Amino acid sequence: MSDSIIDVNLIWFELDNNSCFTRINKSAQTLLESDENKLKGKNIDSIFKPFNVELLKIRIASLIEGTIDSFSLRMELLNSGKKVLLGIYINDLFEGQRKIIGAFQILLEKKALLENPKKLLVQLNHTKEAIAIRNPQGEYFFVNKALLDVFGYSSSKELLGSPWTILHFLDETEKIDAVVKEQLSLSGNFRGEFRGKKKDNSLIHLELSLTLLDNGDTLCLFKDITNKKIQEKELEKLGMVLEKTNSQVLMLDKKGNIEWVNEGYLKNTGYFIEDIIGKNIQILGMGDSTSVTSMLEISKSIELGNPYRGEQYQYKKSGLGYWIYLDITPLKNTALEIDGFIVVQNDISSIKEAEKNILQTLNTERNLSNLKTKFIHLASHEFRTPLASIQSSIDILDLSFIQNVDSKDPLKKTFERHHKRITHEIRRMSDIMSNILVLGRFDAGRMVYNPVEADFLNFVNELIIEETFSNYAPRTVCHEIRGNPRKIEMDVSMMRYIFKNLLSNAFKYSMNEPDPIMIVRYLEESIIVEIKDYGIGVPEEEAPNLFTSFYRCSNAEAIPGTGLGLVIVKQLTEMHQGKVTLFSNHEKGTTFKLEFPYTQKKI
Repeated sequence: MSDSIIDVNLIWFELDNNSCFTRINKSAQTLLESDENKLKGKNIDSIFKPFNVELLKIRIASLIEGTIDSFSLRMELLNSGKKVLLGIYINDLFEGQRKIIGAFQILLEKKALLENPKKLLVQLNHTKEAIAIRNPQGEYFFVNKALLDVFGYSSSKELLGSPWTILHFLDETEKIDAVVKEQLSLSGNFRGEFRGKKKDNSLIHLELSLTLLDNGDTLCLFKDITNKKIQEKELEKLGMVLEKTNSQVLMLDKKGNIEWVNEGYLKNTGYFIEDIIGKNIQILGMGDSTSVTSMLEISKSIELGNPYRGEQYQYKKSGLGYWIYLDITPLKNTALEIDGFIVVQNDISSIKEAEKNILQTLNTERNLSNLKTKFIHLASHEFRTPLASIQSSIDILDLSFIQNVDSKDPLKKTFERHHKRITHEIRRMSDIMSNILVLGRFDAGRMVYNPVEADFLNFVNELIIEETFSNYAPRTVCHEIRGNPRKIEMDVSMMRYIFKNLLSNAFKYSMNEPDPIMIVRYLEESIIVEIKDYGIGVPEEEAPNLFTSFYRCSNAEAIPGTGLGLVIVKQLTEMHQGKVTLFSNHEKGTTFKLEFPYTQKKI
């Protein structure tokens, strides 16, 4: 054996299978104050004093058996009492022969540290790593502050003297006992991932590192990897989604070369994985009908590290063409550098075919629209005739009851109740047909706007009296006027519809609540009207849909309505060159604010 095989500056030696010296280099001879001839044949324990004799024997036996290939131990030189770190390993460099090589270092700093345990404990207590030390019986006799924070304890007294199992669930302690004990005794070290138990019995994921010390104690290092585990779980779920989704998903390197595709891509295109890995996305699936412009845009986006979204015509492995919607998103590392791209593409052939069919049937739709408009007019007028007949008939019955039935007759009260209900439903049906007729006129572009100069204040007073006395007595509208009243250009019929609808809603959606309020403010160039109720209000997330045809709020489903009134209010307001704004607080009321110019600007 030549010294050139091992660094000659290292203090090393060679052992046989009986742990006896066979070779010692000059550095070792000098330190051991002896020559090679005197040391040959002596057992290692005649030179070194292990702190744990049994552990040394076990590890050398494991080394010879091949279950481990190296180990290290703190020991003491018998001739000087100096502390050394002894390392022993198997070397296979000698023509296939297994040699047991040993080396050691003087531990001057470690010795000083170990001779001052107070200093050591202070350093361990202030480190950010969660550290504990347990005795050979498995009981903790030291825990630092970081460990208390990790496991949710407030004082070390809660853990000192407790068995190591206090920081683990029962099924996990059995696993640790079975896996760790043997490896720790063989190599003196162990590292693995386990589930830990916090003080409140909640779960924490741990990376556990154990080091068996020479005196039989165990140094325990805990690392909280809960967030890492959660992220791994999320990534696992994401991987499953990407793998199972019908969307075609590809992962590219920063040059646009394919590194991975999901099953959805292979299934949709007919390619095999070996057909596409390493191919550039800019050429894969392209053909005669593929847009050159889109190919150039994709190339530029990848070159600049920019996202790309768009439609493209591609070809499957069979040569069949199909349309896809392509979404390319750059992936950046923590330094904000492009690492690659994720591509999600979906087959939109059916959508493109539908677009084609829609274009082909556009003329038919126009004809149907005209037919619908005519039907709305016809139906509206045809419904009004029987409704008027029903109203006339019930009024005649009412007169007959007044003349021929005694006021104390129970039948009269029953009749009056049903008469009121029938009249209400007739009025509601008439309103619905009026709304449909108005919408039909809007759709057909036949809504005629006839503005005249009118006294808005008189208009409001008459409308309030008409609406409250006829339909909502004894309730009324509390109204106030601010500013100097003046006339306004308006279509009286349209304006009547606007405010009749808003007042009706204010009463209808605020049953058993204070009366609605109307405030009219005359400003310099416009008039502002606010109608406020204290009713059920509008859920915040539903407010944007309130001016959509047939839309009704989720909290108003039990109250009669069609979802057309506010649509018409908005359109009629805009015909007056005005605007309507909604303010609402769910379950506390709603305010509609309308603003109209005094005179209409000619368009």
